[in-house]
Amino acid sequence: MASFLITPFLSPDTVNIANCSWIKVFDNDERNYYHQGLVVTGVLSEIFLLWLNLTLMCTLLWKDVNYRHFALFTGTACLRRLSWGLISLPTFRHLDRITKSNLLPCVTFAQHDCFFSVLELEGLTHVCIDRYVMARYAANKWRMDKPFSYLYMVSTLMFALVYTFIPSFRYGGSFNYDLSCTTCGVNMLLPNNYQRFIVLTLFFMRSVKPVLVMTSSLARAYYLDSNVCTDPEAEQRKRFTRNLIILTAVTLLSWLPLGVIRGYVIFGQLFYDKRYIIDSMAGFGETINSAMFLYWASPVFMAITAMLVDKNIRYNMINLFASAKLAAEIANQEDEKTEKERTNEIEKPKEKKSQ
Repeated sequence: MASFLITPFLSPDTVNIANCSWIKVFDNDERNYYHQGLVVTGVLSEIFLLWLNLTLMCTLLWKDVNYRHFALFTGTACLRRLSWGLISLPTFRHLDRITKSNLLPCVTFAQHDCFFSVLELEGLTHVCIDRYVMARYAANKWRMDKPFSYLYMVSTLMFALVYTFIPSFRYGGSFNYDLSCTTCGVNMLLPNNYQRFIVLTLFFMRSVKPVLVMTSSLARAYYLDSNVCTDPEAEQRKRFTRNLIILTAVTLLSWLPLGVIRGYVIFGQLFYDKRYIIDSMAGFGETINSAMFLYWASPVFMAITAMLVDKNIRYNMINLFASAKLAAEIANQEDEKTEKERTNEIEKPKEKKSQ
């Protein structure tokens, strides 16, 4: 009975892949192993992300603007894996067999994956940009307005929508089967017309540009906090930026193998024929599996690294329930104090009138 319930989650969809260009990359065993690995690494990532997000949002760390902005990235990463798990449920994956319809076609799945992958990447990018903005404002002794946090969230969402819907209108690429031929994503085969340059530009903007922005923002932020800023919070910002540099490096290293494979497939078509690139990928199913598992499990490595390098995160993650209880008690005390002050302000005019 248990195997009957679990099997639909672990086995790939029964779809027609005869037209998939990458059919020779994976054999059936590697394709099954691919889906099983995604489920295992996805569950582990979701557990660690939920643990880390609860720590950032339900403890006193939420009062610190540094950790609150970091939660923008961890929250989007958690949402991505949770949504991917929901649409992979047997309810969506196998109901079309009963209704003989296509409830979750390849394009819809690809749009979903593209949107949340960009959302996760841009979330980390804007966390790194935030480090530079905070250091720059402190160096110039400017006052930072609260709406900055909302600006980060809106711009992250905007980039995700733009990069997703450009291929949706078949302008600058399309969606199709990925290397596994069972899940879908952005089509890595370049068009033969001028749109190939739009596809290359989108790939650069989605994958290469964020990495350049992250590294330059963190480097400039660390320099400003170390050599220019003289405010009392400079040391604290520098320490958090140093930790974020380590966390970003661990995350990018986890993403690097899959990025190299996709970069080879896409940019290789500028120098070689499509058929040569497709044939050259045959037999590399295990390598692609390993790269994909490393990419999908990156939140596990990031959360463990956060515990190792940041003592505040480590303490609150280990003592999550006690820390959350303390934060709730302090929040209640602050609410009571605010309510008391508001009541006193209302009573004062009444007392003056009675006198």
